[in-house]
Amino acid sequence: MELCELDHIGIVTDDIKESAAFYCNVLNFKLIETREVDDMKIAYYTDGITKLEFLEPNNKKNIQKGIKHIAYRCKNIDKYAESFINNGIKIVNNKVNEYKGMKYIFSQISNDQGIELVEYKEEHEDVQR
Repeated sequence: MELCELDHIGIVTDDIKESAAFYCNVLNFKLIETREVDDMKIAYYTDGITKLEFLEPNNKKNIQKGIKHIAYRCKNIDKYAESFINNGIKIVNNKVNEYKGMKYIFSQISNDQGIELVEYKEEHEDVQR
C-alpha cells in the first residue's frame, strides 16, 4: 500500500468567504465547488496545485476552528480501510464512502487530528471535488 500525494487540506471556519478571501485575493485560488452535507457548508478552492476544503458548520456554537484534517490520494482504498479496522482505528460511517467518481474514508485519529484517504476512479483521476 502506498499513498500517492496530498489531495487536500480541510479547514474548519465560522465564515468560508472570510477565510477564503486571503487565498483568493492574494494567492489566486479559485472556487471550484460548494455543497452542503448534513449540517455543514463545504467549499473547495484551488490554485491549480493545492486544494483547500473549507468546512463551515451551520451550528457555530463551540466549533474548533483551524486545520481539521489532511487528505491523501491513494490506490486500493479498501485495503487501507481494512488496515484501519485491523489496527483499531475507527472509520467515520464504518465504511468506504463514494461521491462523484471517488471513494473516501475519514478517521479522527486523535482529538485534534483527522485523516482522509481518497481514491479516484481511473477515468476521474483529474477530478477536483
